[in-house]
Amino acid sequence: MDNILSIKKELIGRVKSRRKEHRLTQTGLATHSRVSFGSIKRFERFGEISLKSLLRIALILNNLNDFNSLFKENFSLNNTQQS
Repeated sequence: MDNILSIKKELIGRVKSRRKEHRLTQTGLATHSRVSFGSIKRFERFGEISLKSLLRIALILNNLNDFNSLFKENFSLNNTQQS
């Protein structure tokens, strides 16, 4: 679980940084992405957001293609687990 928490924190940090690079406030990002301000605030505080909302945010921040590489390789659980 520690790994999940660290990845979540890193993702939150990246999204905040990208938002600021684009000179967007949370309200501005909400307006442009059509994601509610509350959802953006909750994501940046707790890392909780729907996939649809996260994809909309990624689109506005020019990171939508990054999601294309997720889960691209087909790995078998048996091949990734060590004995």
